[in-house]
Amino acid sequence: MEEWKQSAQHMYERLDVISLEWPTLTAQWMPNDKEGNSALVATYSAGKESEFIREVCVDTDKFMPEKHLIEEYFVEKPEIMAAKAYRDIIVGFRANGDILVYKQGEKQPRKLLQGYISNDNDETNTLESKTEQKGGYGLCFNPIETEDIQFVTGSESGSLILWSVDSDLKQHQICKSIDFQQTVNDVSWTYPDRIIVSFESGEVAILDRNLKLLKKVKFEDEVMSASLNPFAEDILLVASNGIKVVDIKLRTGSENGETSPEFSEFHLLYENPTTTELVKWSPTRDGIFATAGESVMYIWSLEKVGDEQSYEDSLDGPPELLFKHLGHVDGFSISAFDWHPKIDMLLLSADGKNSLISWQPNKESLNELKAPQMPKNM
Repeated sequence: MEEWKQSAQHMYERLDVISLEWPTLTAQWMPNDKEGNSALVATYSAGKESEFIREVCVDTDKFMPEKHLIEEYFVEKPEIMAAKAYRDIIVGFRANGDILVYKQGEKQPRKLLQGYISNDNDETNTLESKTEQKGGYGLCFNPIETEDIQFVTGSESGSLILWSVDSDLKQHQICKSIDFQQTVNDVSWTYPDRIIVSFESGEVAILDRNLKLLKKVKFEDEVMSASLNPFAEDILLVASNGIKVVDIKLRTGSENGETSPEFSEFHLLYENPTTTELVKWSPTRDGIFATAGESVMYIWSLEKVGDEQSYEDSLDGPPELLFKHLGHVDGFSISAFDWHPKIDMLLLSADGKNSLISWQPNKESLNELKAPQMPKNM
């Protein structure tokens, strides 16, 4: 790894490699991070040791590489499948379906939430008839500043639950729940009010902030993750047997949110796209997105699809491929990645070989792109 870092340094504005004690299924920039220094991870020892959620420093100019721990949050067992931070709140989603809620800086959770959903899926959300939520990977916060803090969990059992906790973590409630009766692979919340749910069955559901179904898009293969463009809410990015970009506004929806099979779609193919599992739009540049799969990450530009290129340039990939990040150990899938919400083109990625990397391509790779910008509604 160190040999690769030295040889590849000229390709990056920034490149910091951290060796974690255990793999992590979580990699998120801390919400209060302004300089790309701190990140959230969660140990995944597969039951071999007690588990922790950890806040770590990822800027190696500020610490010795073996001393990167900032704060540690005790989990015990079973392991954390997903963890997220928002303001000064940290939430961990355990393999058994329990949800741990922490105040930043406090080692023990203030809340242990057990998710239940109403079997009849009614509007009143009474919990008299209830089904226990199993663990899963779907976890995201409402990005809108509200008095109470809201987050959504999506589980292997098919439940989607909208939670609300007060800022002091003294009270909580289940605002709404849905039983989709199919495994949820991923959940994301796009500002201001679109929740994107990816299913093992090959469907993507788009809901509003109250979990009202707006659209449902069906693909032939399992959907690992999906992301809605924050600059253009009709453009959906999907990891499903490759990378798909879908213009969902061309679909004709029915009353129950189902959609017709005709829609605008194009595939971005490079090497073996079927290994792609994670996709996410850039929060600072319109039309830029990143994808991740087995040990490799890519950055793409939507506006460059179909551009002419020389034969020599084509050997490096299609015109829409801007950057190829090879910093992860070959043969180990990238388990999580995150764009920094404020620093242009700065990413964080983790793999199954305990590596956590913060990286930013150099300016030569970006000089033909539009200046960074934020969505109008941010």
